[in-house]
Amino acid sequence: MAQRIHQILVLILLMVTATKGATEMIDGVDVDRDVATPVVVENSASPLALVAQPDATVIDFDAFPAPCGFNRTAALRDEFVDLGVLFDGPGENDGGAVLDECGNFGVSGQSSPNLLAFNENSQMPDGGTPRNPETLLFDPLVSLVKVMAGSRTSEGQLLTMTAFGPDGDPVDADSLTLTPELQALSVAGSGIREVVISGPGVFVLDDLAFVAAGIEVDIRPRNDRNRIRPTSRGLIPVAILGSESFDVADADVATLAFGPSGASRVHSRGPHFKDVNRDGWTDLLAHFRIDETGIAFGQMEACISGATLDGTPFKGCDAISTVPDMDGDGLRDSLESRLGTDPLIPDTDGDGFGDGAEVLTLGTDPLDSRDLPPPPLE
Repeated sequence: MAQRIHQILVLILLMVTATKGATEMIDGVDVDRDVATPVVVENSASPLALVAQPDATVIDFDAFPAPCGFNRTAALRDEFVDLGVLFDGPGENDGGAVLDECGNFGVSGQSSPNLLAFNENSQMPDGGTPRNPETLLFDPLVSLVKVMAGSRTSEGQLLTMTAFGPDGDPVDADSLTLTPELQALSVAGSGIREVVISGPGVFVLDDLAFVAAGIEVDIRPRNDRNRIRPTSRGLIPVAILGSESFDVADADVATLAFGPSGASRVHSRGPHFKDVNRDGWTDLLAHFRIDETGIAFGQMEACISGATLDGTPFKGCDAISTVPDMDGDGLRDSLESRLGTDPLIPDTDGDGFGDGAEVLTLGTDPLDSRDLPPPPLE
């Protein structure tokens, strides 16, 4: 009987503790249950994660386990530096911290389970405060930054994201009115080094996406027409332009690929490092065989891609115009008109030798099927 009474007393004690001394997590902080407002967290796939462009780097903050509360973590710093971004807060130990959504921020539209969270009314074990503004430093430079943001506690208040270039000048800015449903903030520019996110005391971020800044390219430098005959066996020069945001000395020339077919550069022709556009920055000039590029008639743009010496990919494009050759025999339509060959038939006289080969190589008449090249010597 005494044992039974003891068990009942223990059960009553546990019930009293659960009802009077219990706490729950709200906005990453333990609070008394009798003053807390219950919040239901809705999980869903972030729309940003689903629509991020193919060349974007997306950080969903889910790469490692995270606690529910700020009292068991520290501000985010260099955990994602290998992906090209460093995080920094307004103080030595201050800034946003990665928490599990069990921190109960009352938001929806995030990708589970982790968030980058802020609550200026909390404190972390090292004395830091999870407060903003939060600074994101990008290396290499980026051209686009997007992030999802939301808050239940700060609903109706303004959150702002400002982008700065290498010289510290503002590049772009965006803002939104916070709601429990996460929304996208976005900034863009030719070379973004730094992004600063500032707002109220409590909010969360998720699914950061950014795109490495593209390089500037000049096909046929100092020639604005950029005319290309796709069937030509000649060479075409392509310049990767150096700038404050891109040092061509960092490019791994072995990785260069031009056109849809990814033609490799002609090794006997460079590459050359010189200032082709006379802007004070050294450029990289490489040559490619036109018939290896895969450029097709009617194409209006051609691109070159590669990687830096540390493996960071880059890509740049320039406008082109293709010289007409409707039948692809290597002769421009205007020349075929003068010769009398059919611009729609690659072998006008039907002798088995193409019009271009007869005119440019064999020296035979493309209109006379009896004019054949001599047989090869035995």
